Amino acid sequence: MNADFESGFAHDLEELAANVRRAVNIGVAGLSIEDIRADGGPGFYDTDTSVERIRTARAALDHTGEDVILVARTEILLSGSAARGR
Repeated sequence: MNADFESGFAHDLEELAANVRRAVNIGVAGLSIEDIRADGGPGFYDTDTSVERIRTARAALDHTGEDVILVARTEILLSGSAARGR
């Protein structure tokens, strides 16, 4: 089963990692993390923050020892916000 994991259902990196581990514990074979903000703010995380969040999710997956696919989704490119600098 692959999970559309939205933005990890957390803004805080520790909470994001905990949610990723929970997903693995219930049996996901893959999950995606996107760049839309999880803190209630408008828009998207900037590139550096998005990369940090993906690295956090990957580290959490690696820590489980399970073979789980991680997909990084970049919704900002679809919205045109990247071209406008948002």
